[in-house]
Parts: sequence; structure tokens; C-alpha cells
Amino acid sequence: MNFEFHCFYVEIYATNSMKIAYLDASSGVSGDMLLGAIVDYGVELGLIREELAKLNIEGWAISERKKRVGHIEATKVDVQTDISLSSKEMLRLIKKSKLAELIKEDSLKILARLISSEMAVHKSKEPHLHQLGSLDTIIDVVGTVIGFHLIGIDRLHSSSLNLGSPEAATLKLVEGFSVCSTTLDFELTTPTGAAIVTTLAESFGKMPQMRLIGSGFGSGDYEKEKDCLLLIVGEKEEKDEVVLLEVNLDDMSPQVLSYVMERLFEKGALDVWFTSIQMKKNRPATKLSCLIDKEKEKEAVGIIFYETTTGGIRRSVVERWLQSRKNEILSTEHGDISVKRLGNKSILEYEDIKRIAKDKQISLITLMKKH
Repeated sequence: MNFEFHCFYVEIYATNSMKIAYLDASSGVSGDMLLGAIVDYGVELGLIREELAKLNIEGWAISERKKRVGHIEATKVDVQTDISLSSKEMLRLIKKSKLAELIKEDSLKILARLISSEMAVHKSKEPHLHQLGSLDTIIDVVGTVIGFHLIGIDRLHSSSLNLGSPEAATLKLVEGFSVCSTTLDFELTTPTGAAIVTTLAESFGKMPQMRLIGSGFGSGDYEKEKDCLLLIVGEKEEKDEVVLLEVNLDDMSPQVLSYVMERLFEKGALDVWFTSIQMKKNRPATKLSCLIDKEKEKEAVGIIFYETTTGGIRRSVVERWLQSRKNEILSTEHGDISVKRLGNKSILEYEDIKRIAKDKQISLITLMKKH
């Protein structure tokens, strides 16, 4: 009895948890610090190097070494290159690479924000490149994205970014984000580091509760007592609260109910469904149920009151378990198909499969079985 219960618990925990990471950027953040923390966590630099080779460009090298930072032994990743690229060449290099689409997508978002910030502060159509024009920047950005994907991070969180004495581009990148500064003697957060973290992190502040898996310390170029970025990786149970709204209706046309459903989905309902019920005087009726986030509840209530004949709405708060979820693109011989990753399951986007079946004159069942 106890053994069976224990196995069931482990299965549920594994299914309903996601891998999250937290960056302690109290000493700042840069591209090399991020790469160092990822390698120090346990990702082999050789694996990152193999993926970076898919950029199809020569003239660079990447290596790792241990560095003592105060009482901590951190990892320093060094990138060697003397190649300079224009902003258009940098974007084109990633777009034409053989990298996975998700890595391309995240890398391009980061690089686009980095280029945009430089253009904004220098008031020019072509950014004032400085370090940005070096291939080193692409290696830092793409290498970090690769590292996070190899770890399997579903969500990234960060502390406030310690800027030190920041560049103008860094200030542009961190507008709207939580920042601080403990010194004005030197730069602690670089434009590259700021672009990566502000693009990928979902929140800034305290470390979220998690079951710790591991950690890594990445160091930068400064020789000071605390020059390291801490990466903490763990698992978090995904459970939240949503509102369930319900009404019983016995005097409305199914056509109107269909319209109500459409309106609710337009306003962000998580799910809407109908249940056949029996009401007073033996009249067949329909129960309308709507599941919605708390912050959107009032809009849903307004729609139900406005579009139906009900005089009241039952409300309850329900908890739900969530699986880790990602949206990916699957490249096939017939074209790209959107894929939803739910835990360990892969669900193909029906509309993409249907479109390909029609365009290629292929059986829908055959396509679904094949992929």
C-alpha cells in the first residue's frame, strides 16, 4: 500500500513540475559570465562548441578556465576572435545558420534588441558597434541560448541587475526593469548581458521557491573580490488558482449560446463548455461553465450578464495543476508544423496538419501517424 502510494506521488510530481533557473546578478552580468555559469553548472563546453559550429563561420575559438573569486572557484569562458560584422551581417549569419529554430528565434530577439538600443542612443540607422560588431557578441548570445536549452530551462528569473557604471546602451536595454548600482567606478552589467537577461527572464526580484537541482558560478574579466554570476537551477511545481463561473439557462437558443462562447474566448477565457441539465418543471436546460484567470473575471461576468438571460452567476475559485509547456516548430519534408510540448508529450497543431493535408493532397490520418 505505501509503496504504491509513493510511486503515484513521484509520477505526479514529475509530470507537474518544470525546470526553472534563477540568476543572482548582484555583481552584474555579461555574456562571458553567463556562459561561465552555464559551464560551471555542468553543461559541457564541447556541446556548446558543436552547436556554435552550426553558425558556419570560422575565425573564432572558445575555451574555459577556473578562476578564483574570493572564496569561490568560478568558471571563466573566453572567446577569441578578431572578426567584425555589421548589424545586418550578424542577423543574416544567424538566420542562415543550421541552428535549431528555437535557438535562432531567441538569439535573433536578443540581438535585435541589442542593435536597437545602440541605434537609439547614437541616433543612427547603423549602430555604433564597439564590442557589438565583434563575432564575440554572437558567440556570447547564441552560446548562452544554447546552454539554457541544453539545461532544459522552461522559465528564467533574475535578481535586480547591478549596473555599476553602465553604458548608455545598457541603460536603454534595462528601461522598465529592476536595477541597482553598488559602484560607479566600473561597468558591472554589459549591453550584451543586459540584452540576454531582459529578453529571456520572466521576472526580476526574489528567487522563486523551487526544489534545487544544481548551481554554477560564472566569472567575468574583472579582478575583484566578487566578480561572479550565480546560476541556480531547480524544479517548481506548477499549480495556480483560476475562477470558475457557472449559470443554468433554460430559455436561450443554442445559436446565442455559441455566440456567448465566442465572446468569452475573445476575452481570454481558458475554457468554456456546455452541459445538458434538467431544471425545475422538468425543462431541459444548459449549464454554461467558464474558466478564466482572476484578473479577467470582471470582463467575463459582464459578457455573461449582457449576452444571456441569467440573473446571477455562481463563482468558485479552483486550483489546477499545470504541465510544463513549450511551443516548438517541427521541420518535416512536407513543411513546418507547430508542436506543443506538454510535459513529456508532443501535440501537433491540428490546423497545420490540416493545411498540409489539403495543400499536398495527403491523407490527414497518414500525416498524423507519420509525425
